Amino acid sequence: MACLVDNYISGEIPVSIESLKELEVLDMAYNFLAGRVIDVGQLTNLRQLHLDRNLFIGELPASIGQLSKLEILYLFGNAFEGTLDELSMSFNRMTSITHLGIDRNRLSGTLPQSLSLLTKLRSLTLGNNTFASTIPVELYKGCTDLEVLDVADNSLSGTLASEIQLLTTLHALFMEGNRLSGTLPDEVGNLQALETLWLQNNNFHGSIPSQVGQLSRLGGFQINYNILVNGSIPSEIGQLSNARRLALDNTRLTGTVPETVCDLVDRGHLPTYNLTVDCALVECSCCEMCLTSEIQNMGNR
Repeated sequence: MACLVDNYISGEIPVSIESLKELEVLDMAYNFLAGRVIDVGQLTNLRQLHLDRNLFIGELPASIGQLSKLEILYLFGNAFEGTLDELSMSFNRMTSITHLGIDRNRLSGTLPQSLSLLTKLRSLTLGNNTFASTIPVELYKGCTDLEVLDVADNSLSGTLASEIQLLTTLHALFMEGNRLSGTLPDEVGNLQALETLWLQNNNFHGSIPSQVGQLSRLGGFQINYNILVNGSIPSEIGQLSNARRLALDNTRLTGTVPETVCDLVDRGHLPTYNLTVDCALVECSCCEMCLTSEIQNMGNR
């Protein structure tokens, strides 16, 4: 094991590391390492590679694709550019990976269907890049052990496919800050392990499915800033006894906040400051954060 995490190391990775053929863990996270990553393809026994929170540039090193024993790959928080195209050609050899983190870089292009070959994935974080494609349905079909899926703050389009229900072990789903559209599928109610559901800042439309109320472990639900989401707030939302955050503002939701939701506030489960709605559209007897939506502001101009 080579653990050099958080040691204020600068410069480039020494080429001599390539000779450490028996190395199983290389952790150089949280430093000031820069330049391009060396050829790691000869480190064939490597099980964990942590290069996150540095200053690396260039494309993702294709040599990573030779590491068939790799279980954890963290490259997030750098300045990597380019696409996943070349690395994804090796996904069929990287089937031991359980955690893949490449968020907070400058990556672009499409999300490849071959992500579905990483069938042992438990955590996949791709957020805060500039990926511009749909989310491949194959991902939901192949990576059914996922516990965390983060594709937030990209330029992803398309819909939230009903196949999302196949991710029965999913704890956290981050899809905010994209261009996703369509209606929320009723099947989202089958994600019984879900604790966090962030869908804000997209182009979803239609009503909130009552099946969201089946997510008994859900602590955070954010659908705000989807200006085409409409209808009334389902009373079933009040079944979310673990809810600590319900963000419903900047939508076209109308009517009244159900008594079942206010009961969550009254019983101390849901802090009043974490329940946000639009005062001009929704009547609420238990809300502190009663907002005037941007929709209303636009209508008054």
